[in-house]
Order: sequence, then C-alpha cells, then structure tokens
Amino acid sequence: MEMDYLKEFIVFSKTMSYSKAASDLFMSQPTLRAHMKAIEEEIGSPLTYRRQERTDLSPVGKLLLKKAEEIVAYTEDALAECREYAKSVSSLLVSDLGYPPFVEALTETKHAYSKAYPGKYIELRLSSGMGSNLESVESGKVDLALFSYIREDPDRCVVELPGLPSHVRAVYYGAAEMFFWASKENPIFDKDGIKAADLSGQTLVVGHSENMARAGRLVSCAFEAKGVSIGVSECPFSSYSEYRISGTGETFGITHREPMASNRGLRIFRVEDMPAWSDLFVLVNNQTVTQFGMDFLNLLQSRESD
Repeated sequence: MEMDYLKEFIVFSKTMSYSKAASDLFMSQPTLRAHMKAIEEEIGSPLTYRRQERTDLSPVGKLLLKKAEEIVAYTEDALAECREYAKSVSSLLVSDLGYPPFVEALTETKHAYSKAYPGKYIELRLSSGMGSNLESVESGKVDLALFSYIREDPDRCVVELPGLPSHVRAVYYGAAEMFFWASKENPIFDKDGIKAADLSGQTLVVGHSENMARAGRLVSCAFEAKGVSIGVSECPFSSYSEYRISGTGETFGITHREPMASNRGLRIFRVEDMPAWSDLFVLVNNQTVTQFGMDFLNLLQSRESD
C-alpha cells in the first residue's frame, strides 16, 4: 500500500468530501477516487458508506484511519531520527591492498576518531576488490586506497606521488619492503634462500591497472640487471585473494605480506639478492570524500607522522 495513499485518506477523512480533499491535496477528484478505490481493493472492503445523503467511514475505514495515522506518525518520526543520525555518521570504503599493518592502523585511527570527535561515528568497510589504484579512487569505487608505488631505486624514497590529477590527494604513509608469492605448482615452492636466478624464465603476474603495469616493468628491469629474464603477464582479477591464488606452474606475483614458509598452497618470499621497496600512499578523491573522510585521513596522517 502506498504511503501517499494513506496520507490522502487521512486528509479525505477530515471532511468526507472528495472535492474539498482533492483541492487541499492539489490533485484531481478522479485521481483521489482512484487511490481510495485501490485501498479498498487491497483491503477487500469499502472504506465509506453513504446513507441519507451523508458519507461516513465504514467500520473498516475507521480502523484504517487509526492505523494510518499511527503509520504516518511513526514514519515521520523515523525519518526525522534518521536525518538527525545522518549528521553524525558516515561510512568509508577502503581498499587496504591486503596489507595487515594498514588494517591495524585503520582500526587504531577509528578509535582515535571517536575520541577526537565525540558524538560522531565513522564506519569502515574494507573492499575485497582490486581497488588499490588511482582508477578506483577517481571513479568513486572506493573512498580511500592504499597505493603502492614501487621504487626505481630501492634506496631512494619517494614522498610525493607524481602524475596525480588535481582532485586526487596522496598522503604519504610510509615505506614497505616488497615480496613475492608463488603457488605450490611452482618449482621454487619449497626452495630455501631464493635468488633472482631461481626465477629465470618464469612469468610475473600483475593486475590490470596502470600502476601494476608499471610495477611489472620495474620488476622485469630489476631482474634484467641481475642477468635474469622473466616474462610479465597482465590479467584482470576481482580481488587480491584471487590474484594470490592465480599462479599456475612457473608464475609468481607481487605482495606486501611478510614472508612465510609454504602454507596452504602459498609461499611468500623475498628475493635475497634483489631488494625491492615501495612507498605507500593513501589516495583520496577530494571531490567525493565527505568531511568525515577528510577528518579521518588527517588523523591517520598525524598518527603515522608520530
């Protein structure tokens, strides 16, 4: 049943006149009558009866009037409460790059936010998709994204991200060592002390984004500097989990997760003779992020500065 029909019925019941109610509602009589007829058909009983040139509400009409007034009042109260609540709450969709230290930082910043802004609440939702790239921030697919910018020189820190559009802000988050992953099908899966030469002839799998393509080129050049040739394959993935389990045979990929021994078909390792580092940035679209988001990002930035 349409809420507007109930409101129209309440107005009609005050005068029991279609002409007066239609005038008060700025609508035609035929339209109002059609709406009242629709209510009657849905209930299965007439709302009015006419006797001795007088129109009155039927017993069902009287009950509906009582319930309609309660429903409308409750709805208006609920909307007012929600509008007021909307002034103090917001939600951020964050792409975390599958990087556990950043997730921990988000949790701590959320706690700091509640202290810094009492009475306000911010909900954090972590995106499971491949959203840690400039394209996702620009298009509004995510609100914040942890962005990994691989260094051309492992010893040279990059604190300002080049080539950003004017409406995208990049906050420097810190440096992180870059590691690699391999699936159980890879011959190096159980090998200790992996070096660049051990990956000769293998294929580096990267996601389908501008930054990942750049990463593929830089990693390939780093291997070339060691006299090792690898291939690079760009593939679209729906999530970082899918990316990390995509390896088949002699393929490997990039990750910021800490090295670990073989576990459940996945091996994360560093290439011992080829150090690789990234500078991490938090990207935000200044045109779409709310003030809540900006305040949260500023707290995150100050936390990392400390």
